[in-house]
Amino acid sequence: PRSQFATQKFDLAYSSYLDLPKSSYIWPEILFEEAWNSFYQKDYNRTLGKLVTYKAPVFNYTFNPEIEVLKALSYMEMCLWDDSKKAVEDFYAYYETDNASYKKFIDSLGKDYRQYYLLVKDREDGKFRENKILSTALASIGRDPAYLELYSAFNSGRDEIEKLKGLPNDSLKAALNENLRESLSLQRNLIGSYIRGQLQLYAAQVVRAFEDMSYIKLEVL
Repeated sequence: PRSQFATQKFDLAYSSYLDLPKSSYIWPEILFEEAWNSFYQKDYNRTLGKLVTYKAPVFNYTFNPEIEVLKALSYMEMCLWDDSKKAVEDFYAYYETDNASYKKFIDSLGKDYRQYYLLVKDREDGKFRENKILSTALASIGRDPAYLELYSAFNSGRDEIEKLKGLPNDSLKAALNENLRESLSLQRNLIGSYIRGQLQLYAAQVVRAFEDMSYIKLEVL
């Protein structure tokens, strides 16, 4: 469907998107792509219908500011100026206050990958951040298939360390334990690096969304 969308075969893409199972890890993202496809079909009501799905509690971890941009754009194409203006104002109300502190916070961590690793782990343990953007971004990363795969490998390594305790040879046990711990430290830093990259990507998405919203606001005025 992405190839069909790229070649402007929107009707074919619409049918192909329907073949994707809702149980897929990527289905929440696909729902947004379907909304764009409907927008290019000029079916703005269907576009808004797809986007309103993200209001469901089951999707409260989804981080995608462009959802609000597409909503405002759809209202504008339907000449619903007040609705479009309100969508822009709601976006600013949600993102403007926390955006500066969000960017400042992730910049303050530098390349301390251990701290990035702990951010998502704390979020999974129920420790929420006051910054709404950061809290949602961490929840989104915690459901990311790439992160889950990295974290699963890390946990497997910790299980290996527990198994070493049963070895009778103390010198062998000490050598293996040291090597495993070094490997785990590298794995943890790899996870932290991935989280850092995602948080910076989200920050860029917010900036781009602000730019898009400013154009929509100007057009509506």
